[in-house]
Amino acid sequence: DIAVTYGEWRPGDQPVCIMDITKAGRELGWVPTMGVRDGVEQLWNWVRDNRALFEAGE
Repeated sequence: DIAVTYGEWRPGDQPVCIMDITKAGRELGWVPTMGVRDGVEQLWNWVRDNRALFEAGE
């Protein structure tokens, strides 16, 4: 399990995130090539490997 810590909102933080790929599929013919699990894992690995980028803004 991963411990989650919530902090104060910062200027520029996005309060809500809603994503829908329907329009990209319809208008561009785009289809995802990676599943959600693999995508989240890849994002997690990138954040872990680039932690200094996030710490610089604290």
